[in-house]
Amino acid sequence: MTETALREAALDYLARYAASTTRLRRVLERRVRRRTADREVLEAARRTIADVIARLTAQGLLEDGRYASTRAESLTRPGRSRRWIEAKLSTDGIASPLIRSALEALPGSRAHSELAA
Repeated sequence: MTETALREAALDYLARYAASTTRLRRVLERRVRRRTADREVLEAARRTIADVIARLTAQGLLEDGRYASTRAESLTRPGRSRRWIEAKLSTDGIASPLIRSALEALPGSRAHSELAA
């Protein structure tokens, strides 16, 4: 797949779903694997995917911190525990400091309560 095709696929995915960089990388790699089994093509596609993700991140279209905050908030609504949310965000490829920050920003957290006071 070309860089343009991968960028379009990434933008289409991001228009429909919130995604972490890891999730978007997995989606794009899966898309390439469906089209070819050639190892050289897959390796070249991985490099291109990394470039596309770096560009989207630089443009502010893909941000793990924003994703972590939004996802943590949405998982809190149905009553998920903080530990479960932390595990889910970790599975989504979010770095520990970003997870911690997202959990601290949730209503009811100690850090959030101190900021409100």
